[in-house]
Amino acid sequence: MNTQPNDNNVSIMELPAIISLLCERANYLLLPEAKGTVSLFVRYLRRKAERGLAVIYTVDDVPVKGQPGQTAAHKAHAKNPNRSVSLTLDEQALDGARIRFSASQAQQTPLVVQASGVLNADELGLSLQTFPADDRLPMLAASCDTTPQGPLFRALEAAAQATLGSTAWHLSSAEAIPVRYKPANRCVIRYNLTVEQDEPSTRR
Repeated sequence: MNTQPNDNNVSIMELPAIISLLCERANYLLLPEAKGTVSLFVRYLRRKAERGLAVIYTVDDVPVKGQPGQTAAHKAHAKNPNRSVSLTLDEQALDGARIRFSASQAQQTPLVVQASGVLNADELGLSLQTFPADDRLPMLAASCDTTPQGPLFRALEAAAQATLGSTAWHLSSAEAIPVRYKPANRCVIRYNLTVEQDEPSTRR
């Protein structure tokens, strides 16, 4: 999906190139840990009358021909919410199955990255978000932030102490693992916790 957009109204097949263009302009990284070029692969597409267009992409490294294990890795990445990119086009951006704006407009339109991490191009009627940013699930990012200084870490520690029946246990690390994610709808998260007692030699 590396089709280059032209100056006519863009097609659905050209949207990945438009996304790359907007992200480059806004310094918005689709996959921060990527070491090379990444590409977008359609995982879900929905077009409903008066409700616009929604596309969910998997973002992945561009495959290298002949490199072993890449097919299996790509299949695994397709199920990984951390590689999920959601694009929404408002009804105003559409004319039936056609997209109203051109690549030239995308190159000039004002862009805003919200505090939530959602990238908006309001003049185009376009919004883009990478997991865990989700404007319909405003607490999702906070629910994935397990840094020791954050409120979630303290809440998880309190939950662990209540489960173990003692405040002598303390949380040493926590990991949030998204199990199932449906953008703008729901996300199931599993937390892996490592706890220690006041005595460093005792673990559970």
